[in-house]
Amino acid sequence: MTRVTFMSGIGAHIILAASILLLLNQPANGEELSLRWMNNPSQRESVETRVRDGQIYIDLADFAGKMELPYSVGSIGTRIALDLPVHSLIFTVGNPFYLQDGLILQMPHSLLPSDEGIFIHIQSLLTVVADNYPGDILYNPDTPELMVTPPRNDLFGVKYVVNDETTELIIPARRKIECKVTLNTEQNLVELLFPAAKHDIADFPRLSVRKGYVAGATARKADKGLRYTIEMDSGSVFNGLEFYDDPPLFVSTFSGSELISSEYNDSDALQEDRRQWAMDVVVIDPGHGGKDPGAVGATKLYEKNVTLDVGLRLRDALKKKGIQTVMTRESDKFVPLGARTKLANRVGGKLFISLHCNAARDRRARGIETYFLSQTKTERAIKVAEMENSVIKYEEDQYDYHDLDDPNFILIAMAQAQFVQESQELAGGLQAIVPRNTGLKDRGVDQAGFYVLVGASMPAILFEMGFISNRKEEEKLRRPKFRQKMADNICNAVVAFLSENSAKEN
Repeated sequence: MTRVTFMSGIGAHIILAASILLLLNQPANGEELSLRWMNNPSQRESVETRVRDGQIYIDLADFAGKMELPYSVGSIGTRIALDLPVHSLIFTVGNPFYLQDGLILQMPHSLLPSDEGIFIHIQSLLTVVADNYPGDILYNPDTPELMVTPPRNDLFGVKYVVNDETTELIIPARRKIECKVTLNTEQNLVELLFPAAKHDIADFPRLSVRKGYVAGATARKADKGLRYTIEMDSGSVFNGLEFYDDPPLFVSTFSGSELISSEYNDSDALQEDRRQWAMDVVVIDPGHGGKDPGAVGATKLYEKNVTLDVGLRLRDALKKKGIQTVMTRESDKFVPLGARTKLANRVGGKLFISLHCNAARDRRARGIETYFLSQTKTERAIKVAEMENSVIKYEEDQYDYHDLDDPNFILIAMAQAQFVQESQELAGGLQAIVPRNTGLKDRGVDQAGFYVLVGASMPAILFEMGFISNRKEEEKLRRPKFRQKMADNICNAVVAFLSENSAKEN
């Protein structure tokens, strides 16, 4: 499950006097704060500010633009992603939680809710953004001004992106520099030599845990430069080193076959994959499976079989639309609830759809309904959540799951609130399309605490495709033609949602 970490203290980058002088020397509301480059005192910029309750907030998009940090703003202007050299950060207005490389963390202050932009408290700027910036960002309350020292190093560490077909080793850089590549096939080693690169060797820790097709890696100083030796997994292949300009990156690709498809060598494709808000990976989660049959109909139709069949049909329908998909299961196997969203996050999922069939003691209950993660509001939602969450009885590590009223669960739900609006929009789109075109009753959208949605760093919904406990709906769910119709209409709703969000981005 996703870990929620709480930060304390004001961080190494805050000048001690700031807390005393902040109220004495601060810009008036709407004024700009000076931004001074310490390597070039004559170079000055300014960033827009807001003052609320005596506290300074910085326009984060304006700041990122002046700092030449790659950033993108979410579909409805409430989220912003900063692509820093080694870490990616995602912030949401009115929310004290942020995402760092998919991990939910907490900062000292929420972003300012505002229709005028995305404003971050100066203390949060200095404890979160500055700590992940390879140069220095300081605040001088006497002036007042932000003082910036650009990165001195040429290389900023290393990160790994593990996919099913490839493993990418990414070294962010300040600029393009010389790199010599040596391949030792006998020892299964690749050596990257940066002969004149300024760097901090601490940014390149020894890799002792396998990362996809990479078994290990070691960094050593080489005269004035850096020598990075990569041990490939047995049977894996080095597919070359590429340099990308915006932002500057060295990317080494490894795979399990001699040649990988051209899409992995295409710079445009790689750039597209790195866009935070391109919702191009839909994760399909067929509920239940294996030893967990889910609900069982009067004529012994198993929920786990219906969800898998519809899920596979949905996968094929989305692929025909050119949308990349990932399945949490493609066969009748048991997958723990927490592992489903972990997989979605690992593969870079941008949308999570968990498919289920409903059941009730009242055999007359019928229709389709969609849920998103939040604190439960209605008695009906409580019952559905309890039914879907009961599958943890099949899991060995049941202690990993918090009670729905546990404060930790509530905090996790709050942390994921940055995706609630998109989740609710997707749920509404499904309810607007699927019931009408399948002839099933529209039971609407609701919210509840579903364990399977906890931890998804993306918009996520749980879709109940009808009542398997209702004989008429069970009979429909048994028919291949009806399952195809269900999959096609879910596909249409997803495509409409993605198209609308893409239009908002543009």
